[in-house]
Order: sequence, then C-alpha cells, then structure tokens
Amino acid sequence: MSSERVPSTLIFVEAGDALLMYASPDNAGQCPHLRAFEEKASLVAYGSDGAPYRVQHSAGRLSFETTDASAQPEALKEVLLRYFEACEDPADAQEPLDELVARAWTIECDYRRRCGSEDEIARRKMPWWGHIILIGVPLLALYWALRHR
Repeated sequence: MSSERVPSTLIFVEAGDALLMYASPDNAGQCPHLRAFEEKASLVAYGSDGAPYRVQHSAGRLSFETTDASAQPEALKEVLLRYFEACEDPADAQEPLDELVARAWTIECDYRRRCGSEDEIARRKMPWWGHIILIGVPLLALYWALRHR
C-alpha cells in the first residue's frame, strides 16, 4: 500500500458507526450517502488536525463549516482507532495523529482506486451481458414479429 498525499482540506465525517472521508468539505456536502446517514444518525465532522466542523442542513443540502472551537485531536484519534479496528487492521494508540490520518487516507484512496468513482460503480451494477440481453431480446422479438406477419 503506497502512501497518498493527504489533502489540506481533508474532512472526516462520523455518521453513526461509519467513518467517511472526503478530500474537501465541498465534496462531503455533495455526497448523496451522507444525506441518508443524516436521517438516521447525527453527523460529526473533523478536519485532519481534529478541528471540528459544524454540519448544516438547508434546502436539501449539507454543508460543512469550520468553527471557532479548538481542535479536538484526541477525539479524531479515537474515531480513527475505531476505524482501523473495524478494518481489522488495529493501530497503536501511541501512533501520532498525522500518521493515523495519512494511513486512513491511503486506505480510502486504495479503496476508491479499486472500486472506481461513484459514476463507475453505478454503471457496473448491471453486468455487460445484462445490457446485451436487455437490448437483444426485444430486437429479436421485433425481428420475429415482422418476419412472421
């Protein structure tokens, strides 16, 4: 697993038991998955240094804004330790926060590289042969109907 460069705008969003990572607060606000999570659980967001974000919901959109509250690196560290435990790759609690952040972002990037973008995932829901059947069967039925009139 190669180490990925951590974006300075990286945001971690804790949604119930899930931890989601986005390259920026704007990316997080555009994610349709978060809207579904928000209905079930409260969202808690942190920057890569533990700076808390205020989660706003207005006009059907989520937005993440920085707050004046002091950074909470220990809170983010606890969230990341639970994340690594859930990934069955426990981390050492003594490991520095920046290393935990980099490791989590690398895992996320590797996952996205394997699975592709949201659009690619949506396109792959039906296998290629499903498209052939979906198009081919009606064409064959039309051909048969026209030939046997």
